[in-house]
Amino acid sequence: MPAKFQEPVNLFVHDLLKAAIFEEIMASITLSFLLAVSICSHWFVRVCPHDGFTHDYDELVCHTSAIVS
Repeated sequence: MPAKFQEPVNLFVHDLLKAAIFEEIMASITLSFLLAVSICSHWFVRVCPHDGFTHDYDELVCHTSAIVS
């Protein structure tokens, strides 16, 4: 390859690699965030013993449903 084309090709390949690495990092962060949300929602969502429905872990909602029923 002629020298006058070598530098633009190297820069183009370098930019493509930087973009691919950035995309992989962002995908990894996104998946980690979604996994954390999934785990936390599993821990904090419980079935209310008073009405049998699943509420966000909020005692007020659970106790309110017990009072109403």
